[in-house]
Amino acid sequence: AAPKKAKVGCALAAPGVMAPVKGLKAPIVSLLVCIVNRSPDRAEMLESFIGDLERIHNPHHVEVLFLSTTPLKDDLPLLQRKVAANPLFRHVYFETDPGLYAMWNRGWAVASGRYIENLNLDDRVGYGALMAKARVLDSREKCA
Repeated sequence: AAPKKAKVGCALAAPGVMAPVKGLKAPIVSLLVCIVNRSPDRAEMLESFIGDLERIHNPHHVEVLFLSTTPLKDDLPLLQRKVAANPLFRHVYFETDPGLYAMWNRGWAVASGRYIENLNLDDRVGYGALMAKARVLDSREKCA
């Protein structure tokens, strides 16, 4: 059987993808964050990770796509609150676990940034690092 795709719709109302906010410029960087860590500290890691993202300066340059699946549905209330509070956060929810690479591929398909970066919950990347990477790629026509 073919793998199930994520449903498309408002992440706050039903599983799927929350649409980009109208009127905002396309972000420079889309961050794909797969929530697949099954450690007991996952909720604390997610809270800390989101806190770091909320402190990014000039956040309109960055879009964050949280990719999650049913086995981790305990994280849904936190994700729903954070997505509702931050128009640059989007949530892609899978009803079944398609595997990490399928989740990344779906994230690539819905990302709207000029560049896409993958992050894990235990990664910490400063805003300056993201924009530095974008500047380097922009300056090298063959790379971008």
